[in-house]
Amino acid sequence: MKTTVCLILFSILLCIPLVSKADVIYTPYRTFGTFISFEGIASYEYSLSPHHTVDFWSGAGLVASTGDLWHPAAGAEAAIEFRHYFAKNSFKNFNLGLYLGMAYMKLPDYYEEWPYSDKYSFGVVPGLKFSYKHRFNSWLVAEPYAGISLPIYTSKNPEIDLLNVYLTFGVRIGLNKVK
Repeated sequence: MKTTVCLILFSILLCIPLVSKADVIYTPYRTFGTFISFEGIASYEYSLSPHHTVDFWSGAGLVASTGDLWHPAAGAEAAIEFRHYFAKNSFKNFNLGLYLGMAYMKLPDYYEEWPYSDKYSFGVVPGLKFSYKHRFNSWLVAEPYAGISLPIYTSKNPEIDLLNVYLTFGVRIGLNKVK
């Protein structure tokens, strides 16, 4: 059953068009291509049941188009995430998370020449994330993930479509404590 759920979720993620932005951190004004993100985080999880936690996390990260890796957007983020772990009482390995976050992003330099372009953007980002939490020790973790998100952000440019669904691939590295 777990394998079937994982395969169905991964298939859904792959069926979304390659219109992408990052998880809670995002690249404002980019509406096409594949993006990657790298985030440093600190998180605190509370166990709700043998399979579920609520995770409070914050951090900072970079996100860039795979075609333009040398011009990333950078920003700070904070979120609350409800997680379902597929292994009982381990709170590691594969999990599915539903989150709501906020981010404050600095745009890449090449956007500064656009008319109406803001140098900074604030966004609220709900989403769904499928990740794998690898514990190096009791505090340090790495979490590669794939996720679907809906960044809703501020913009002075009337031509920007502010509501889209995005696909994200990224890695989060940081401190994590489960209580």
